[in-house]
Amino acid sequence: AEFREMPVDDYDYREGARKAYGVPESRTGTMAQDWKKHFGGDGRSIDLGDAVGQLMAAMKALDARTMEGRAA
Repeated sequence: AEFREMPVDDYDYREGARKAYGVPESRTGTMAQDWKKHFGGDGRSIDLGDAVGQLMAAMKALDARTMEGRAA
């Protein structure tokens, strides 16, 4: 349910961040503030390890639901 409620948007990095971290000008994804609201964190960045773990848990839950539906 957490992922379902989390917005995914296009966003632009500030010029300072682009230069400092070598990130592209824009991306599509979840804002760190929204991630914090749903999963915790500092609201300024999304920890890659946390994101991968949450996505893996969501994929496993979706797979289990899909397999239940096929068995019915």
